[in-house]
Amino acid sequence: MTIDGQGGSIRRSLTVLLPTFFILYLFSRYSYLLFHTFAEFASSMIAAAAFIIAWNTRRHSQNEWIVFLGIAYAHVAVIDIFHTLSFSGMPIFVGYDYPAGQAWLIARSLEAVSLLIFSAFYGKPSPVPRPAVFLAFTIFTVGGLASIFVFRIFPPCFVEGQGQTPFKVIGETAIICVLLLASYFAFRSRGAMRSPVFGLTEASILLTAVSEVMFAGYVQVDDAMNLFGHFIKVASFYYFYEAIVRRGLEDPAELIFANLSASEAQLKRSNAAKDAFISILAHDLRNPISGIANLSRNLLDYPDESGPLADRRELEVIQSTARHALDLVTDLLDWAGYHDRKIDDKPETIDLREVAAEAIGLHLGSASDAGVALANEIPKGTMIHADPMRVNTIMRNLIGNGIKFTPGGGKVAVAVKDQDEEEDFISLEVADTGIGIHDDDLKMLFQIEKRFSRRGLRDERGTGFGLLLVKELAEQGGGSVAVRSRLGEGSVFSVALPRGSGRQGARATS
Repeated sequence: MTIDGQGGSIRRSLTVLLPTFFILYLFSRYSYLLFHTFAEFASSMIAAAAFIIAWNTRRHSQNEWIVFLGIAYAHVAVIDIFHTLSFSGMPIFVGYDYPAGQAWLIARSLEAVSLLIFSAFYGKPSPVPRPAVFLAFTIFTVGGLASIFVFRIFPPCFVEGQGQTPFKVIGETAIICVLLLASYFAFRSRGAMRSPVFGLTEASILLTAVSEVMFAGYVQVDDAMNLFGHFIKVASFYYFYEAIVRRGLEDPAELIFANLSASEAQLKRSNAAKDAFISILAHDLRNPISGIANLSRNLLDYPDESGPLADRRELEVIQSTARHALDLVTDLLDWAGYHDRKIDDKPETIDLREVAAEAIGLHLGSASDAGVALANEIPKGTMIHADPMRVNTIMRNLIGNGIKFTPGGGKVAVAVKDQDEEEDFISLEVADTGIGIHDDDLKMLFQIEKRFSRRGLRDERGTGFGLLLVKELAEQGGGSVAVRSRLGEGSVFSVALPRGSGRQGARATS
């Protein structure tokens, strides 16, 4: 959603700037002091308005650097006001050695450096919180003004009858170089800025550089170079304001509508998942419960017609069926709880090898019965910051799944790969030497609509919710899950787990 295109921006800017320039020119014909005062106050008001918009839309802005630039220009406006009030002919700051030029150099330095930082880091996360940014700009502003009006230690920038000092000219030249560098970085960030924001930002930076060329070349404070420099400065501030409006007003509206659409889509997916959840629950529980009911009825109706051996077989079937129903209910409740976030996440620094040992311990009996070896290949001291119950549930499901489809004499191993401490994620892998998974079945593993379930090699019945739960837990923790498999060779399930603050713990134990 945009207000208009690039052509509309040009027409609107001409509609605003041409009458403004005409009025300012009339002021200059009457009194240069009047012209200068109105031009500078106009620029300061534009900067203040841009700051107000950027600050009040900060909660909806997707880019922290818009707020950064708004804060910067608010402080530039404050310094420009002091520049205006101390200009030659203003009866406010008397007894100073032309402080207007000094305040100007401080304001333009702050503006140029801020534009450079904004252009270089646009679209990237800001490592500095807003209060710290505000404090840094305030300290610079107060310190700069104090060096002029309190301590009087700022070097002279203009000498009446001689013109600008070498310090002022060198300072203006350095500012122009910084602005050109900012223009280069803005061009590199044009993809992130998007049109027309990029065009407006680039126009503001380049016009500021042109105005600095004018201000570096004037001899008298009221000559033509100074006059045209102020015209260009007003235009540069206007385009800056336009860019802030685009990002500060239009993008939050886009973001609000996008968030509403995303929430609606998420709600539909959640409702569909719950509908499937209820349908699966009713269907899958019916068979084991019916089996238990029928077998128990046989035992009650015909107590004398079956011997102890037959009774034992039927009781074993009842036990197996009841265990399957219990597994199904457990997986369903775990999946539903994590899916609806009813189970609280309690992250802490944990040793991944110890969590794996606990998960393996739960499967020692079934692995021994199946003749499958279990191996914990995670190095000691592998630390991450996560919910131990969440990680344990992931491992428990993947290990149990591996045992189910690995023949006797095979192996299920838990390991970590890509253990680079500079990476944000650690890859947990559960690998088996089982029968593998067909490519067509791989596509259905993590889809509730196509809940994939098959019997194990020893006729174990699966619920189909174990892998769904693994995927849900991994994604809610900020990670992901993937699988690769070859028929007849085995499968490897990889879960990307965020290291979090566990990185420091890993280094401490190494």
